Amino acid sequence: MTGSFDDLARPTHPVLPGFPAACVVRAVPASYGSCLRRDPVAIDVTEARRQHAGYVAALRAAGIEVGIIPADDSCPDGCFVEDCAVVTGDNAVATRPGAESRRGEV
Repeated sequence: MTGSFDDLARPTHPVLPGFPAACVVRAVPASYGSCLRRDPVAIDVTEARRQHAGYVAALRAAGIEVGIIPADDSCPDGCFVEDCAVVTGDNAVATRPGAESRRGEV
């Protein structure tokens, strides 16, 4: 992981109004090609990782501190961390994913 959760709680620079001061993302796993999706199209995991890196760069460019959780190949959808938890201030709510294959992410 890059940085620590304690570091995320204390932004070192101003952020844009309406944007969070910090967030957590999870890296794209090698198993991402098996993620849940409506259309069974082939997924280029290398391209997905490149796009994810662009997403992280855009967040950082907006002044948001980004913590990165390592990928977990047992959770193909695990890079969508916003689906499994909502955090505001000192409070967090863990969800229960509807898809059984995603429950290991929480």
